[in-house]
Amino acid sequence: MQSDNLGESLILIVDDQPQNLQMLSTTLREAGYHVAAANSGEAALRIFDRRLPALVLCDVVMPEMDGYEVCRRLKALPQGRDIPLVFLTARTDSQAILQGFECGAVDYVTKPFNTGELLSRVRTQIELRQARQLILDYARRMEALARHQDELLRQTSTELKDSLTAVLEQLSELEARSISLSPAETKAALQLVQGRIRQVLDRIESLLSQEHKPHVAENLVLES
Repeated sequence: MQSDNLGESLILIVDDQPQNLQMLSTTLREAGYHVAAANSGEAALRIFDRRLPALVLCDVVMPEMDGYEVCRRLKALPQGRDIPLVFLTARTDSQAILQGFECGAVDYVTKPFNTGELLSRVRTQIELRQARQLILDYARRMEALARHQDELLRQTSTELKDSLTAVLEQLSELEARSISLSPAETKAALQLVQGRIRQVLDRIESLLSQEHKPHVAENLVLES
């Protein structure tokens, strides 16, 4: 899925090495991303609290707070649960990679990184997050629509019940008075009852026709 606003995404880079921060910042800015740089885990948490990034690129080996701890702390925040974190690491052993996934990372890029691979992985994770957000938004809209339809159905059921009750009352009254009414009066009263019946039938027909129209959910298309 392509996105027109990927270039507006903020990437938070966490690395204790200034040269790595500079290289990554330049690479990402040239690709059109906004960048926030942190030289420690604590600095990353402070930035994260002020500006919510679309993705976090985090080094693993750092003093005081390593990348795994940064990941755990970010994922513990309500606003950080859905933010993808990608590790930058020189370690390629399965234990290190598994540890990264277990603490909440979604991907990793090995050092020294290939620029094309890095940008591809960043773009993929941002697009996946945007797709999840879009689906969740549609789900919330569909839930609201379902609640609205339930309320509409309740109101319609009450309306039809009241209309049918009124028709039955008119029929009962007509039956009780039919002996004393002239043919013309009976015909007029019967036409009135028939008119009310037709209104109810038209309303039911309208509701049934709505059932055969495409639902809103069927018209929601994720652009790709």
